[in-house]
Amino acid sequence: MGNNDGKYHYLGIDQADKQDYYGSFFSQWFTSHPKNSKIPKLASIEKTFKEAGYYRVDIDDKLSVIAFNTLYMNNRNIATKQGNEGQDQLDWLADTLSKANGRRFIITNHMYPGAKFSKKAK
Repeated sequence: MGNNDGKYHYLGIDQADKQDYYGSFFSQWFTSHPKNSKIPKLASIEKTFKEAGYYRVDIDDKLSVIAFNTLYMNNRNIATKQGNEGQDQLDWLADTLSKANGRRFIITNHMYPGAKFSKKAK
């Protein structure tokens, strides 16, 4: 997910908008795309994608790509609107990596966590 993809610039998607937002993107990127609709473990991708726009795709039996939605890691998010998505992703990542058993991962995201919202020292 990119910094301009949501309703508000650089912020994670509000809880109230998640179903429509991620459902629409999932349909465009996976369900409606002929090759992506055949990705193994698509149900697993759908679960995390529709929760907060992050997912893992296994390229083969030794390599996976993890797409991380770092919009939820910006400090201007409002917890009552976005919930725990940022921490949930980090927990999911830690769990995924701890079970790697020799698997390698390419971790990608659109922007670094906390982009544009770091506080300057006084």
